[in-house]
Amino acid sequence: MKTMKMMMGMGVALIAPMMMSCSNDDETANNEAGKEIRVEAVINNGTRTVCNDDVTTAFVDGDEIGVMVYTGADAAEAAACTNTWINATCTYVVGTTAAAATWVPGKQMLWKNSTDYHFFEAVYPKNLKDYNSDQNTLRLTGEEKNDDLLMAVSSTAMQSTGANPVLLTFNHLMGKLRVNLKFRDQWQDQYQDGVPPVAKVETRSSEMVYFDPVARTVKPALSVAGTSSSGSSPTTSIIYPALRTMNEANVTPAGFALSYTLVLAPDKLGEVVVSIPKDAASSDLLTFTIDPATVDPAKAVIEAGKTTVLNLTIGRDAIVLDNSTIVPWQDGNTISGDAFGD
Repeated sequence: MKTMKMMMGMGVALIAPMMMSCSNDDETANNEAGKEIRVEAVINNGTRTVCNDDVTTAFVDGDEIGVMVYTGADAAEAAACTNTWINATCTYVVGTTAAAATWVPGKQMLWKNSTDYHFFEAVYPKNLKDYNSDQNTLRLTGEEKNDDLLMAVSSTAMQSTGANPVLLTFNHLMGKLRVNLKFRDQWQDQYQDGVPPVAKVETRSSEMVYFDPVARTVKPALSVAGTSSSGSSPTTSIIYPALRTMNEANVTPAGFALSYTLVLAPDKLGEVVVSIPKDAASSDLLTFTIDPATVDPAKAVIEAGKTTVLNLTIGRDAIVLDNSTIVPWQDGNTISGDAFGD
């Protein structure tokens, strides 16, 4: 998936012509099957992957999602997701206008018939559900465009809607951490603008996540199953949460000098470490560490579809957590406290 320009709350029409995997002549005869399925998709809270302003987004040319359609004699059987009718990849193709943009399926997608019920799922990235065959675990890359896992599920199973589109709403399975930095006047004796060159901002979190395709949720994966060197017996490698480097944000909120973000699995929020050179001529780093869980454990969490925001003020010898919010993907609860550098 490519970098996207964001547009808040934008709905994207997917016109997904789909194909019957196999059918006999009798089934085709009584079939609304020959009618293509049209899907209209929106992204809940208007955001998805990497963006220019960190608030809004739009799909870009070449984006791919996976679309699954399940069928049954009644709504409950279809919603059980055991009878797969379609499993297709749809690719976003831009048009001359936003309204002209379409999703082009890798294979034609059609209603099975006019009597069966159809239940829809869609995922981003396109192969998210494939991880079910590999202990349901995947490794995060640190790039928002790859790690912002999304899933859309139809609200109910339905029979053929004819020309009317099926509405799917994508929801974020992951959460996001944003760390906003400002600096005390103490830094102005070394830096004219009072802003030191931050070497890195890190947070302690698992880079492995577990996707539960039944519950449709994601959580940190602390272990990964493997095979012994002889190939005979299974082994387990424990993956403890490590410090992961955050990305400098495209846009810094007013009142702050720098801002960093990272997409994380829903979990307790780990410590945040800010590293800054001791002075302009030094490669030695001052590290400032704060653990939000020691300040207010109830609010020190990452939640699916929400951004946890930490506003930090850094002096020469201390870092202060001014306040913290938890909000829908672009905007949440207050924590305050301090921590010290070394």
